[in-house]
Amino acid sequence: MIEIQYLYKLIMVFLYAAFATYVSFYYLKRKFLKKGFFVFDMYKKEKPKVANLGGMCIWIGILVSIVLSQLLLKEFSTEKLLVFYFVVFIHATFGLLDDLINLSQKIKIIAPFFMALPIALLNTDTTFNLIFITLNLGLIMVYLLAPLFLMVVTNLTNTHSGYNGLASGLSLLLLFFLGVRSVLLADYTSLYFLMPVFGAVFIWTLIGDRYPAKMIWGNVGSLMVGSAIAAYMVLTRAYIFGLIILIPHIFDFLLFVYSVTFGKKKFDNIKFGKLRKDGTIIAPTKYKLKFLLPYYFKLSEKRTTLVLYALTFVFGVIGILLNV
Repeated sequence: MIEIQYLYKLIMVFLYAAFATYVSFYYLKRKFLKKGFFVFDMYKKEKPKVANLGGMCIWIGILVSIVLSQLLLKEFSTEKLLVFYFVVFIHATFGLLDDLINLSQKIKIIAPFFMALPIALLNTDTTFNLIFITLNLGLIMVYLLAPLFLMVVTNLTNTHSGYNGLASGLSLLLLFFLGVRSVLLADYTSLYFLMPVFGAVFIWTLIGDRYPAKMIWGNVGSLMVGSAIAAYMVLTRAYIFGLIILIPHIFDFLLFVYSVTFGKKKFDNIKFGKLRKDGTIIAPTKYKLKFLLPYYFKLSEKRTTLVLYALTFVFGVIGILLNV
């Protein structure tokens, strides 16, 4: 059972992030629309304008939470906390640049590995548990495998998106199950790393990205939150658990790989489907998880998103039950 002293402080860290995200959302939404930072919602008949760069609200929420938390966590060394969020904010900055100037594909391929390298400062344990065997990988674990893991997981969470609330809702579920795992392992200290981003993403999903979306978080949001999920997996050594709860994301990536490798047509540039008169989606391909179900069944954006929520929830429960 979590002790009251931990519970109180964790709730406060969560509330700091949630409140700051809430306030910044309503301020930045008007500003972004006025300045022309918007996208068109392709799955609505009217194709309304929706403010972009909403990940900045999450960024502000996390920053406020970290600053105010210094007053609470006097007995807790915040050095690792700052390193953790340094990694997160590097990815946020990269995502913001991509949103603003559309970085080249070469930079997008090369830069993520170097952005992930600081995770080595958090990954002092060089062992890797494969359920039945433990390997000591030394510096290979610290400077190669851990950064690669962070890079891959960040991109998996980034690419599995496209509908209102899909990316943020799935990310919220991943953060939730990572938090549940830490509670079950009585690893309460690690929850201080999780709560700022969890609080910010929770309120963002609730008021910003939930169907019908009022704001899109952009690459600044997806890369920032994706890197936080990956960094927390590295920090808590939830490698096997992370792979289990990410199975829908991994399957989505494998579908894409199959389409560009063996598919008769190349679908790598297709981002959106079309709408029928009844609001259901006409899927342009079956080689993306978000299009797979609408390809075979008449489903709306909202229902498809809920099905994908349920799928990730199932694998989250499986990960908890396996206790890895």
